[in-house]
Amino acid sequence: MKTKIFLFLFAFFCTSFTTTFAQVLRDCDVCGEYYLESIPEVASGINLKNDFTFEFFFSSGALDRTGIGTWKEELSADNKKTVVLNSDSTKKNPLSIVSSSRKKGKQTTVKIIDINPSLSSYFIAVGFIENDTVYTNCNQEGEAVLDGETFDSLQIIFEFCPDHLLSIPSTKNHNYFQIKSDESLFEIFFRDFTLSINEEGLEGNHPVIKGNYKYIKSN
Repeated sequence: MKTKIFLFLFAFFCTSFTTTFAQVLRDCDVCGEYYLESIPEVASGINLKNDFTFEFFFSSGALDRTGIGTWKEELSADNKKTVVLNSDSTKKNPLSIVSSSRKKGKQTTVKIIDINPSLSSYFIAVGFIENDTVYTNCNQEGEAVLDGETFDSLQIIFEFCPDHLLSIPSTKNHNYFQIKSDESLFEIFFRDFTLSINEEGLEGNHPVIKGNYKYIKSN
């Protein structure tokens, strides 16, 4: 008898939870597709799904970037409704050091390996020493050579995705670096990216282009 009662209560709570969750999904007023208000030669949008995941896209000329993750609705400090976007917190910088070593000569070399040759020249190596800065683009072989064998720090920048900046704190012992990028190079990582909710849709910053923008909800 006790077993039957337990099974009945278990089934009741499961059904109740499923019904409540389904109701939340059906009542999601915020869910939907939002598109960046008209900007010449730029297309961008966010799809807030009713399972609390999102998809983001940005397209400008030959550049296409995407992003995925989860979203939640929150109240801001001034009690305004907002949407907060977050990518998987385990995602790491797609640029990483494969190896580094000391070689003869008074120059510092950065080599981008396993990269499409058509993208190689869009990588920039920047060296910082005291109050001076030197930089150069990589060649078609993915190699950049900086004058100077010792720098306080180095930065590797991919022009299309400067948000994936790779910083190397010190080069006093090594002057040759091999850098690799993974498949998420063009992906945008969202970290507590917040947009306010208004009657037209969403409003706030954009992860690629600077400024405050409106994202109009599609009917």
